[in-house]
Amino acid sequence: MQSIGRATIIGNPSPGRCLAADIRPLPNDFILVVPTRQSQTPDGHVLEDHDVTPDILVPLERGKPMQGIDTQLEAAIQYLGR
Repeated sequence: MQSIGRATIIGNPSPGRCLAADIRPLPNDFILVVPTRQSQTPDGHVLEDHDVTPDILVPLERGKPMQGIDTQLEAAIQYLGR
């Protein structure tokens, strides 16, 4: 959505983990995860190992969520209200 101008990303950069996969249950509560394809943007940019860089960087502040404060959500609400 960001790459086609339809979303403003607010928060931290993502870790760049984005593969589509088949997930199969195995005996003894194990699972098998088999990557099946790479996700990419409409212009062909592969997302695996490439983070999504936010348009508005808002670091997650450790300890704030335990106080009921979500600084990233607050920044998004402020952005929408401008």
